[in-house]
Amino acid sequence: MDRYSVSRTKRSLFYIIMAFLTIGFIIAECVLPSERSQIASDENIRKELLDNCGTQFDPQISKMFVDMLDNGMVVIDENNKSVHGYQDNADIESAADKFISEVMKTMSSQEKADSIDYLTGLHMRSRGQQIIAALMQENDGCLAFIDMDNLKKVNDVHGHKAGDRALKLIGNLLAEETENENFAACRLGGDEFLIFMPYSDRKKAESVVKHIFESFGNAREADCEIKEAALSAGLCLTTKGATFESDYNRADKALYYVKQNCKGTYYFYEQLLADNMENPNLSVDIRNVAKLLKESGSYTGALGLNYREFARIYEFMKNVGERHKHNCYLIMVTMNTMPEQQADIEEIEKALDYMEQAICSKIRKVDVCTRYSSMQYLIILFEPQENQIPNIMERIFMYYYELCDSDDFKPQYEYIRMTDDK
Repeated sequence: MDRYSVSRTKRSLFYIIMAFLTIGFIIAECVLPSERSQIASDENIRKELLDNCGTQFDPQISKMFVDMLDNGMVVIDENNKSVHGYQDNADIESAADKFISEVMKTMSSQEKADSIDYLTGLHMRSRGQQIIAALMQENDGCLAFIDMDNLKKVNDVHGHKAGDRALKLIGNLLAEETENENFAACRLGGDEFLIFMPYSDRKKAESVVKHIFESFGNAREADCEIKEAALSAGLCLTTKGATFESDYNRADKALYYVKQNCKGTYYFYEQLLADNMENPNLSVDIRNVAKLLKESGSYTGALGLNYREFARIYEFMKNVGERHKHNCYLIMVTMNTMPEQQADIEEIEKALDYMEQAICSKIRKVDVCTRYSSMQYLIILFEPQENQIPNIMERIFMYYYELCDSDDFKPQYEYIRMTDDK
């Protein structure tokens, strides 16, 4: 709540409280006791507020008091002896000011509570951006736009409780960094966060971001259900008095570059400008674009994707197969636990990691795989001979058994021709 709003709210509260206390004084001094309850009833006070809403009383504050009356938060006590103590306007004003201070304190506490994200403990987008914008007016610094990679995959495979733990983790790390009063952080929504650091020196800002990334990575390794989560960040150095919107957009552009080219790292907007200055014609040279695509998309073994990307590739390959008569097969690998075994989550994750390694190393670069659920993988084989599928799967399972020294899990598979999926 800014100073102007506080002043305006206090003034509106003062007029209403003065009206309440003045009415109480008149009732106490001028009206017979038998008539007081009728005049000072909740309904009459309520009617007075509504009738003068927008003229004598501020509409927003009037509504607040009506709500307080309706919810029993204000009690009209015509027999309260304290009202007789008001001998003049100075007494009434003093009582009104005291009550206003209590109301303003309550409103301030409520506003603060309403602006906090329950899950991460950080400010929510609107309030957080206001705080950061104010700090940017008074300090040089660095704005960092942080995004959590693979949160959807964590939610899809392990459930939203696992995803919530990952979000709480980054929330705690950002909260630790913002204990300094000139730091500020907020959750923009979903898997996106914003932090302001009062460091115009790039190395200092970079050290903070590195510490956040390293701490997140270490904590992630201790929780096998969130180990797929990672962080990417775009950073922009800011100068005192800079506009929030322009620097926010620059940090966002740097983050976009990271997401497109080097997820799991961070990049400064200033680096982006320097790169463009050195290679001004890069964006219009299709050969250079192709080279960048090849370098950014380079991988070994099978193409491993998250489920959403896998689903798009599935539809694409299915359409290509139908158009050009290619035979593609969808295979589901399920890790079954032995009936007498009670495997814990860490053993399950270790076994699934081994299976993923086996799949990616034993199928071709034109084939695609993804983790489908907590115990299953999906594979797309492009144009294999159908009678060779058992041999392919046997190679995968044999390599899995070489990697995994436990026999708690028994992998099985089933498959269908993708063009038969109607």
